[in-house]
Order: sequence, then C-alpha cells, then structure tokens
Amino acid sequence: MHGGKPFALALGVFVFCFCLPAASSDYPSRGITIVSNYPPAGGVDITGRIMAAELQKRFGRSVVVENKPGATGAIGAALVAGAAPDGYTLLVTANPAITVMPFVSKVNYDPIKDFVPIAKVAFAPTVIVVATESPYKTFKDLVLGAKDPAQKVSIGVPGVGSLPQVEIELINKQMGSQIQNIAYRGATFIVNDVLSNTLTAGAAAVPAMVSVVASGKARGLVVVSPRRSAIFPELPTAKEALGVDLDGFPTWYGFFAPAGTPPEVVARLQREMHAVMKDPAIVEKMTSIGNEVLWEDGKTFAQENDREIARLTAAIKEANVTIPR
Repeated sequence: MHGGKPFALALGVFVFCFCLPAASSDYPSRGITIVSNYPPAGGVDITGRIMAAELQKRFGRSVVVENKPGATGAIGAALVAGAAPDGYTLLVTANPAITVMPFVSKVNYDPIKDFVPIAKVAFAPTVIVVATESPYKTFKDLVLGAKDPAQKVSIGVPGVGSLPQVEIELINKQMGSQIQNIAYRGATFIVNDVLSNTLTAGAAAVPAMVSVVASGKARGLVVVSPRRSAIFPELPTAKEALGVDLDGFPTWYGFFAPAGTPPEVVARLQREMHAVMKDPAIVEKMTSIGNEVLWEDGKTFAQENDREIARLTAAIKEANVTIPR
C-alpha cells in the first residue's frame, strides 16, 4: 500500500525537472513588459519603445513599455528588482538608477545583486538649451551671467542625482558661477518651463531636446561631451565654450532583467537585441533622435558600470553635489 508514495514523489520530481527547461526553451510564451523608469518622451522611454517594437516583431508576442517614473529612476528600478525572474518583466534605464542613486541615497534595491545586465545599446551627451528669445546667446554668456546672483540663473535637470546635475555643479566649481540646479521628474517638464521662461535653461540628454530645438522654440547652447554631437554639430563642447576640463558623463541606455532570470532567457534577449541593433534602419532611427549607437553585452556592460560607479562617486564628492538620503 505504501509503495506508491515514493514512486509518485519521484514522478513529481521528474515532471518538475522536465518542465523547468521547457519553460525557458519556449520563451517567450506570452507578452513581455519593459518598464521605463522615466517619464514619456525622454531618452529612456524613446529607446525602450524603439526596442520594444522590434522585439515584438521578432518574438511574435506583445512587448509593451510601461512608464514608472520617480526618484531619478529608483521607483521603476525597484519594481523590476522585485518582479518574477522569468524574463517577462524587464527594465530599460539610464545611468542614475544603476550607477548614482544607490551609492548616494537610500533605494529599495541593490543595483549589482538585484539585476542581470542584458545590454547597453546607446548613449547621448547632455545638451543645454534656452528659449529662442533668451538673452543668453552663448553658454559662456549664461555662465558669466550666473556669477551675478541678481541674475538668478537656473537650469532644470531631470532629477536629483542626474548626470546633468553633476555636470552643472562641476561647471559651477570650475567657473565660480552660481547656476541653480532645479530638479524635475523628467525632461518633458523641463522643456515646458524653459519655453514659459520659468527656467533660464534646461539640461538633459540630447534625445529629450531634439524635437523642441528642431521646432525652433528653443536654441541649443552647448553639449557636455569630449566631441561635438552629430545631430547638433554647430554646438560647441563645454571645453570649447568655456575652456574647462570637463568631458562630462554621457547618459547611456540599457536593459536589465531581475536577478535569477534563467541564463538561456537572458541569452535569447541578448541575441535578439543585438540583431535589432545591427539593423541599419534601427541605427538610423536611433541616431536621428540624437543617440549614439553602441553595443555592449551583459558582461561588458557590468564591467563598465563598475568603472562608472567609481568615477561618478568621485565627481559627486568633488562637485559637492547634495543628494538627499
């Protein structure tokens, strides 16, 4: 009478073990959600939507982007860190949520232990823009004006701990200026206040500012980069404009899965994303919005992040950037 229990147990273990690989081998068997931890219309969101559309074609499954902004990307990142590690909830993000905020503020995830890097696909430098009618014709004009507290020069940045915030504080230190950083939830809100003259200027990664400059409503002043931007070749670098030794910290765009996601699922995502980024039409689409395309697989991506963490932590300390804990 008792002989059936060991057999049933063994059969259950066999079925369980047999089913695990099958669950990964037919991935994806349902829709995928890519969480963008920044608001719509910014570089993270745009990059995520371009990738989602292409993955949907390749997988034959729904791939949707959901925006979960807040706390410079930390809210959306925490959501994905706590998601089931099955490949059906992914994160598209920029640097701050991975290489800045967790090391200077309290967040509800560990950027190293709670994620598996899939790929870095693009990057873009910071561009600083003003309304077309602004009296500041060059970035040097703006910085020199910011030495006079009466002028109350303010620049909107996409969140506390964002890369433009760090870059502007480094400029303040090197130039003796008093530009006031105003943190926003995202670049869309910055643009609105620049155009209404609530802000002197706005700073964000190039993709977030391309359309407003192209419309003629805003003017670019400078890119914070070692070289000029391909989409804004007329704009000087910060070094050209001011003579400062500042190459900046380009905003990168990359994809992550929750830690524990099966390696074969991560490998499949990586293969498909790599194929997408080799498509000349996608490269053209990415560059047309101001991204500079690159490819780093998960291993290289993780190594680069380790180096960036060290550089940014040192820069934040040097610039005395205040980030609430």
